[in-house]
Amino acid sequence: MKSQDIYHVIGFPVKHSISPKIQMQLATEYNQHMLFTAVEISPQNLESRIAEFKADKNIKGLSVTVPHKESVYAMCDSADDTAKAVGAASNVVFTADRKMIALNYDGLGIVNDIKNNHHIDFIGKKVLIIGAGGAAKAVVAAIIGQNPISITVANRTKSKAVDIQKLFLHKFNVLIEDYEKITNTYDIIINSTSASIGGQMLPITTNNFTNNGFGYDLMYADNGTVFTNWCDANGIKFSDGKGMLLELSKAVFKFWRKL
Repeated sequence: MKSQDIYHVIGFPVKHSISPKIQMQLATEYNQHMLFTAVEISPQNLESRIAEFKADKNIKGLSVTVPHKESVYAMCDSADDTAKAVGAASNVVFTADRKMIALNYDGLGIVNDIKNNHHIDFIGKKVLIIGAGGAAKAVVAAIIGQNPISITVANRTKSKAVDIQKLFLHKFNVLIEDYEKITNTYDIIINSTSASIGGQMLPITTNNFTNNGFGYDLMYADNGTVFTNWCDANGIKFSDGKGMLLELSKAVFKFWRKL
């Protein structure tokens, strides 16, 4: 009998991830012989665990969540255009000769979710992204192609926001706001940090949203994140990241399984 293809989602923490459920549902739907599990890996153990994965020929791919997106990208042998542009991996595919290829579907996932499932267009909108990690870079890259009026980044460590500004300077003028004093109003505010899952509210008020403003948290939790619960309590339309994860999961599943 053919050995089972294995995939993992890796992160720290990762126990809350619904990626295994989504991927195994897709495996059933498409009649694929595979196993997908969640593996929690601390940053200090990442390098040794990746080496283990590379050595196991049954492991065909990875999904990568916080805080490993940029570190895993740095360990890859090659990358798709988006991963290369932003220096971060949302997923990995292992080739037959055990090379690691970085993929990045984060931006595709969030844009498809907001446009197709929430029916909100980015054209002519002012967008604020809070956070400046690997996911934020991918989201900025994807939104640039949607013709917004402006994209602004606010991050606790301002230099990382400046890095994003520099990264896209050749194609878009990304703006920066002070993380502790976000003063402007936005049509769409996206949280790409893990703050709200850790019980911390973002440094925003209802005044930062336009009348039809929309809040989006890349994180998700069974009872909502701090940010989505705050949006709900204040009458602001919102979504967590489950739809984004579903959209990118479908795309990468088809890539992995050559469907």
